Amino acid sequence: MTNSRDTGLTLDPKFDSAGLLTAVVTDRVSGDVLMVAHMNAEALAETQATGEAHFWSRSREKLWKKGETSGNVLRVAELRIDCDQDAVWVIVDAAGPACHTGERTCFFRRIEGGQAGAGRMKRVLLLALMLSGCGREPATAVADSAGARLEAAAETAGIVPDPNAPLQGSWARDTDRVCVVGTEKTARIGVSVDYGEDQSCAGSGTVERSGDALKLAFGACKFDARFDGDRIVFPAEVPEACESLCTGRASLAALTVDRLSESRSEAATLRSTKGKLLCGN
Repeated sequence: MTNSRDTGLTLDPKFDSAGLLTAVVTDRVSGDVLMVAHMNAEALAETQATGEAHFWSRSREKLWKKGETSGNVLRVAELRIDCDQDAVWVIVDAAGPACHTGERTCFFRRIEGGQAGAGRMKRVLLLALMLSGCGREPATAVADSAGARLEAAAETAGIVPDPNAPLQGSWARDTDRVCVVGTEKTARIGVSVDYGEDQSCAGSGTVERSGDALKLAFGACKFDARFDGDRIVFPAEVPEACESLCTGRASLAALTVDRLSESRSEAATLRSTKGKLLCGN
């Protein structure tokens, strides 16, 4: 048995218990699925009003506009809603890669034989093997084994993140930003989170690096984070002392940022929402 929501022409979204709709985003020209995200009422309204895709981040509990930092916005060509109005189909023209990894689509891995990305990984490994034989030499000497040479060649070619990449530079994802200035073991670090409407975080402190492990200290707010060469990842939970750096519902927990540049001068220009330099002198 159907009802007016199922068959009628009136928009009447059926939000779930968390106030969300599933949003499936596809490319207008190719039809490829680019990403799957969620919208609350505010995100849906902003998408309709601006013509650019907005979503609700469940992990960060905030509204975000796709591409606000990277410039890879999703311009909406058409919005559709399914029969029981609990999911939306967002047909877009993408200004750049839809995935935070830099891939055109978030669904770039094919499941083969029970393993995600097996086909793509085979191609990557083959390319890396070719590079190890004819590409430029790795910057540093490595153990004389096939595995070590393969790993070094892949890092040299940029196929996999280099764990020895410099930490200094500018980092961002959406409205979350991090700056690092200094190439010694201990460097200056600044962080800015802006949810809008007087909900933000800002802090300046130090970061000590040991391989892929980072020790961050913003005064009494101290915690460990992870660095993989292309990304800095804060832990899902941070000490209560970190709350003093934030207002409203903003938080440093689970913050993840991607590299924008290795420029010291650019990193030194990062400011808080109140205009304070976070990594500058």
